[in-house]
Amino acid sequence: MPLPVPNLDDRTWSDLVAEGRALIPSWAPEWTNHNPSDPGITLIELFAWLSEMLLYRMNTVGDANLREFLRLITGPDWRHEADLGAARQSALRSLTEIHRAVTARDFEQIAFSVNDTGDPAKGRIARVSCVPGRNLPAEWDGASAGWEGDTSADVSVVVLSDGSPADGPGQPPAEHLRRVRHVLDRARLLCTRVHVSGPHYVTVGVRVRLTIRGNFRAEAVHDSALRALRLFFDPLLGGQGGGGWPFGRDIYVSEIYQLLTQIEGVHDVREVVANPAEQNRVVLNRLQEVEAIDLRPGELVKAQIAPGDIVIEPTEKHASRN
Repeated sequence: MPLPVPNLDDRTWSDLVAEGRALIPSWAPEWTNHNPSDPGITLIELFAWLSEMLLYRMNTVGDANLREFLRLITGPDWRHEADLGAARQSALRSLTEIHRAVTARDFEQIAFSVNDTGDPAKGRIARVSCVPGRNLPAEWDGASAGWEGDTSADVSVVVLSDGSPADGPGQPPAEHLRRVRHVLDRARLLCTRVHVSGPHYVTVGVRVRLTIRGNFRAEAVHDSALRALRLFFDPLLGGQGGGGWPFGRDIYVSEIYQLLTQIEGVHDVREVVANPAEQNRVVLNRLQEVEAIDLRPGELVKAQIAPGDIVIEPTEKHASRN
């Protein structure tokens, strides 16, 4: 919210003359002739005119003031530009640019800025997640096992590319990581340790059993379920909002049930089995049933769903159960 601009030019010439006349008895009691023809009154009117003119100038931001303000905003190296309107707009835009990375959002926005100077043919950075106080690459590699030192100066920036290189789904090329590391190194605060890497993927297999409505083909429902599940876990297009599976968000079995029941032709979801490659990722409920798969900061899902993992029960079998 901008500060209100004070109005300094709030006194008229008549106000100043009246104030000057009112001070005469206090400062010059022997002065009794207050008519306009008196030379003293003429001087009061002259000084009132000068004061009114000075107040008007003080209340107006002229070109000289604007140049000084622009020099204060942009730095001492700013040079006079003929078009002050364009110079003002440029200075206002520069105020919205982030030059120092302090918060997690600052790190993410500065990392995205490499897209403005990169070659679009080589891909772009699609998503960025900043995790302060952690050295995620070392944790994923096991290099920090048993380390209990201070990590408050560590900042991990996880970058996701929109390409599909051979080294993994959505893994950014080394060139992207190098450029992000370069811009963040210049923007970081002193003593901050910045770690830039691609995401860590948690492999999860999903198997489901469905029953379909009698007027739908099993093959069509099967293919729709397979596409929906693969898209749901996609790093770039998945998740509830379609903007990619959120970094570090757990996988809830109930959401898979909900997703499958919304597919056209599905009558009932009989079973959902989520099986991560790392069994310590499994979260059980009070009935010792799989409730969720644990994901940690900077991690995404690598879903392994084969066509055979989706079983469509015959309509006759479904009918006999009801």
